[in-house]
Amino acid sequence: MRVLRRGLGFFLGAGLAVVITCELVENAEWRVPVVMSGANLAFGVALLLAMLGELVLLRRRGLRRELRWGVAAVAALVLAFTVWTAAKTGAPLCRPDSIAQGHAAWHVLDALAAWFLYRFYASERLAAYR
Repeated sequence: MRVLRRGLGFFLGAGLAVVITCELVENAEWRVPVVMSGANLAFGVALLLAMLGELVLLRRRGLRRELRWGVAAVAALVLAFTVWTAAKTGAPLCRPDSIAQGHAAWHVLDALAAWFLYRFYASERLAAYR
């Protein structure tokens, strides 16, 4: 929405399109290595496109953001993806009878990434022009 300088309607439509695409792909029952399903792949592609959009926004004049929070969010997501991959059924970190659950760690890391992303957006300030 911000990259293309569009309004709320565009944001809602794009979000709905992503959800519908993920659902349609999920119903196609495509099996994809590493991410398991086409829907997971579609979601991952949408996430990567959103990150690319943020990189475009970082290059625009007029706004300042604390980049460390964006980097921390991406790092937490990468770590969460790594844990998720290792915690799937039959994978090394899949221990259903243990109190230490890889799946739970994945949720915690995703929540941490969301908090870092919030901090990244909250740090946005208008740049001082000289």
